[in-house]
Amino acid sequence: GVEELLRIAKLEIGYIEERVKGHKLRFALDEKVLRNKIVELADPHFGARPVKRFIEEVCEGMVAKALMREKFQLPSTKLQTIHNDQIPIPKLF
Repeated sequence: GVEELLRIAKLEIGYIEERVKGHKLRFALDEKVLRNKIVELADPHFGARPVKRFIEEVCEGMVAKALMREKFQLPSTKLQTIHNDQIPIPKLF
């Protein structure tokens, strides 16, 4: 159910954090927004795949942008959590 998918989403985020720990990047998620997105994505035919794909796209995309900013010394702007009832965007800090 939704609770299991939420647990899986948090594990996936943890795996991404582990891979980039040398860059001191962490995510802060609004659990309510994440839960709403999981409810939207939940499909018993596909299991956790849509949730994993969503986490990969959102989190890994943000990590890539942050690392590019770091590599090319672009101005650093703090990424914010966006609360729009549909898509949780993690904050990197």
